Amino acid sequence: MASRQHFIPISQSTLPPVSDGSFEPPFRWYSNSPPFENGFVNIALPQHGSHRLSPMNSSFKPILSSSASKTSSKTITATLGAIDNFNWWWWWEIGSLVLALASLATLLGILAGYNGVALTNWTFFLQPNAAISILTTTIKTAIMLSISMCFSQLKWHHFSSTPRRLDDLQIIDDASRGPWGSLIILLRMRSRSFLVIGLSIATLVALTIEPTTQQLLTFPSRDTELKGVKAEIGVAYNFDAKTYQELNSKTYGRKVGLRSIVINSATGNVSPFFFSCPNPAVRCSYPSFRTLGVCFSFRNTTDISKQTCMRSNTTGSTNCSISWPTIWEDLPKQSPINMNLNYRPTDEELLDDVFQFAYLAADDAWVYMKGARLPENRPRTRTAPRFEVFECLWYWCAQTYNSSIGSAAAVSPEMMNHEALKPAGFDSKSRSNDTIYRDNSTTNVYRLGNALEFLFNEIYGALPSILYSSSNSSASKYGLTLPTDDISWFLYYSADLPMVFQNIATVLSNMVRKPNTGENLNATVIKGKALGTETYIRVRWQWALLPMIETILAVILLAATIVVTRRSRRPLLKSSVNGLLFHGLDDWTAADTARNLDGDETAEKLEALARRFKVSFRENEADGLRFVRC
Repeated sequence: MASRQHFIPISQSTLPPVSDGSFEPPFRWYSNSPPFENGFVNIALPQHGSHRLSPMNSSFKPILSSSASKTSSKTITATLGAIDNFNWWWWWEIGSLVLALASLATLLGILAGYNGVALTNWTFFLQPNAAISILTTTIKTAIMLSISMCFSQLKWHHFSSTPRRLDDLQIIDDASRGPWGSLIILLRMRSRSFLVIGLSIATLVALTIEPTTQQLLTFPSRDTELKGVKAEIGVAYNFDAKTYQELNSKTYGRKVGLRSIVINSATGNVSPFFFSCPNPAVRCSYPSFRTLGVCFSFRNTTDISKQTCMRSNTTGSTNCSISWPTIWEDLPKQSPINMNLNYRPTDEELLDDVFQFAYLAADDAWVYMKGARLPENRPRTRTAPRFEVFECLWYWCAQTYNSSIGSAAAVSPEMMNHEALKPAGFDSKSRSNDTIYRDNSTTNVYRLGNALEFLFNEIYGALPSILYSSSNSSASKYGLTLPTDDISWFLYYSADLPMVFQNIATVLSNMVRKPNTGENLNATVIKGKALGTETYIRVRWQWALLPMIETILAVILLAATIVVTRRSRRPLLKSSVNGLLFHGLDDWTAADTARNLDGDETAEKLEALARRFKVSFRENEADGLRFVRC
């Protein structure tokens, strides 16, 4: 009888075992070709009848091509049999929570390890948020597997203790499938255990794990020290003036330049504090430091001054003599300031002395000046107005500066305090017999060479044009205005004389502290830190609380479910559909269902019917555990 080949997809695992452990299908193939080819069973069908294969036809015998196929078949059979017979208990759920705990520990470890670390040091091929997303998804999935199985097992326990509405079975089963069912169980289910409530809340909270963990990281910017970039700021502890070492055309030219710098400072154009903050630094930080400098003290003495004026009726001029006691004890006794006012025949005022430094004294450590000027809003009368008088002292001092941060363009350290230096002898070993100075608060020693020449000459050299107006000079008689008048009138109209004199002290200090191109041969620098900007990882730990709490809650709920199941002595069926089939509704048939429904059978109608029954999951007299109507 002729036959033809047919290929039927089949696996050995579906074949019924025989007594020797091998598989014997209920048919035989009539071909000498290999029985398994490309995943199909090669079967020769006889050409008669309807070509149906009868599973009960004992004439079909398997023809295996080799002994290797029999050995492989036995191995697979043994493996599958062991898996099928293994009691899984709660191991899947426990394993899932172990995975969740491991993922949580990994997440917290990454967060702790990279908190405060520069983003450039992140070495994973995934970005930080992507790595966090993968870990939190793993945590959520593992937790939900455990929660789902807990829900499924609790539906059997729910009907064990007391009769419940049959539709509770559907409600709990829906809750095991996701958040919507969990919300419904909280809203609709009347009798709920604490475990069911806890599982429902845990399911709903799990929805927020991924959004909240995306808030874990921020990426702000901060300053970071740049290695290999030098940041420096000028300081001085000793002083040797460059200009006064040797007088020649070069040094005289330097003196002119220094003098112009001092004059410019009087108008507010102060040369900056020396510092170095090179590229690519964005800013630089400098520590607090103590350095040599020039300080000043200004005092308005108008209120304590004594003014005596005499007017000549013949010439119309008024001469005023002004004096006051100074507050600095080290200064010598001073003569009064004399100021002159002349009037034209038309009684219009002609100012002879607008502004005057009438006294200039100097010592090794200080330069003193006193002056007077006419008040700006003076009455235009023949009576002499009251002059504004003041005194100013410039002196060598030790200055202490706070730590500071400056940009690459400028830095302005804040002076914390300053202290006048006092002479403490001479350095006989120096070539110019330098003066040694000390301050009272520290043991620091400062050696100053040419200190008096520098302080006196730079101040006096910049300000002689301020000493007198030139109204009566020969230049004025010919209608000329000398340049000195501009500075006199500038100081006359200046609203802030203390700031003018402070600027002079500041620029002199900056000259002293500027290395290389400054005036001090002994100027040096202290090192700071060059700072750049970097983006770093910052962890907001409060957002890590939710996955931690959720994981711990899932562990507690699983443990509680295991305990409840063990105490109830009900079978461990979880989400088994077979369990519902084998332990169905007692004393209920399909005909009963049809009688209680109108029209076609739908899920909604069955749910409405289930609400009418109360059942319990218990043993009946004949069939064992069943859902028994109450």
